[in-house]
Amino acid sequence: MCVGLLLLMPGMCSGQRASSSGGLDVPVDRSTAVSFFYFGDIWSHWREPMNFYVVSRDDTRLHKVQVGGHASGGWTTWITEDEMQALIEKLAALDLDWQNTATVEHFRPLKLRRIHDWMDVTVISSRGTAKAEIRLTRMCDDLQKIDGAMPTPRILWQFRTLRWDDGCVVPGYHNEEVPKE
Repeated sequence: MCVGLLLLMPGMCSGQRASSSGGLDVPVDRSTAVSFFYFGDIWSHWREPMNFYVVSRDDTRLHKVQVGGHASGGWTTWITEDEMQALIEKLAALDLDWQNTATVEHFRPLKLRRIHDWMDVTVISSRGTAKAEIRLTRMCDDLQKIDGAMPTPRILWQFRTLRWDDGCVVPGYHNEEVPKE
């Protein structure tokens, strides 16, 4: 499976090299992960990143949401390669300025993340890292466009909680109605 992420060069697949203008080909596989992080304002209780990781269809973690503490690195959910492909395609459709590197990074724990006035989006894989920022003025609209990539009601609820807590109006969302799975 291949997506021409890094979004500057849609259509690139494994084996192709980016031009000097940037771009990193990212085959979606078990090494692919995506993180969303915005610290929020003083009233926000969502202060941890939401991280997506790829697992096989028979993995017991599939479609689970793990709520962790600050040391855990955030809220973690596991999805299939196909579902990660859909998530990355939704990200690619957003008009974001991606910074790409061949350096394979890891998601930083909350206490080591920068706190600023935009949402960080980070995509990692075995081939490199891509980062983009979503301005707060666009955050609500941009993140709503990603809803369709959330594979289960529980994961969608968690993703919408991120937006709701950051002040977005989320039609049909009810914070107290947490889906079981």
